[in-house]
Amino acid sequence: MKSNVFAAVAISGMIASGVASAEGAFDASATLGYNFGEAEALGVSQDINTVTLQFDSTIRPYENFEFDFNLDMRNADVDNLPLSGSLVGLEIAPRYTLANGAVIGGFYELTKIRLSAPGGVPSVAEPQIETLGVSLGVGRENWDIEGFVSRTELDPVTLFLPVKIRSMGIKGTYDIHKRMTIGGHAVRSEVSGPVIPDLQALSIGAAFFYDVNDSFSVYGGLSQQWVNEFGIDIELTTPSIGVAYTTPFAGSSKPVTFSLEYAQANLNVSGPIAIPSVDFQEIRVGLSIPLGTKTSARPLNSSAHKIMSGSQDIFSSIINF
Repeated sequence: MKSNVFAAVAISGMIASGVASAEGAFDASATLGYNFGEAEALGVSQDINTVTLQFDSTIRPYENFEFDFNLDMRNADVDNLPLSGSLVGLEIAPRYTLANGAVIGGFYELTKIRLSAPGGVPSVAEPQIETLGVSLGVGRENWDIEGFVSRTELDPVTLFLPVKIRSMGIKGTYDIHKRMTIGGHAVRSEVSGPVIPDLQALSIGAAFFYDVNDSFSVYGGLSQQWVNEFGIDIELTTPSIGVAYTTPFAGSSKPVTFSLEYAQANLNVSGPIAIPSVDFQEIRVGLSIPLGTKTSARPLNSSAHKIMSGSQDIFSSIINF
């Protein structure tokens, strides 16, 4: 599954530029955010602040054919320590709608994590996650549902160990009425190989967006990932709640959305050996703008958006809390 991410970004960017001028062919949104984070374990806390930029787009070059092109960029700094990290994620997902309304497609996801510390870090601490899969779904005016299967490579782990990581899942959204949308996902990943015991990991999540009026909206979500194998139970639970304010932007016909969200991730491990729990909480602020034919933008840096979008494997579910 080797590929060149820079070539993929360049090619996709050229395609997007070529079709963006066609009316109704391109809609997108972008969110610039800043996260005030704090991690706590054994009574010791550490501030971790993150700058984020997310871009989601849907491009329709032909009738019945479209593809998503999404980017996720983050840079985190650890206060009072010479340690920082960055994440770059890319997703390309083409889809074709059949005459009966069924939607068939595929997707490719690439996530690269880089760490910076005095003296450098081992390569295993800078993973690259690649996921390739196919999907089948149905889309209607006020709801959509999609099932998928995928295969993931976690470099450099899978370079040295013959590990197979396969996932299957389902995700969807439903517009209860014009002001409220609910959605969620469920993913099951299997990790297997001749030198490691088989294990299963699961991720589920549910979220909502509710527009109180044309200016204010609230949103929230709850997700959980867990592994229960070999007498060890690992659970990661993330609740979140947020509020957004949309207002016209001076000099532009499109509105901007200011958002504020609180999210908390709780990691608990139980088993033969006592392991302390880890809590991580973030206050996220964001500025979202619609692009192309899109007339409004939801906060792409929110847990609610990420839960509804649905990750294609357990590793992405953990990273995209």
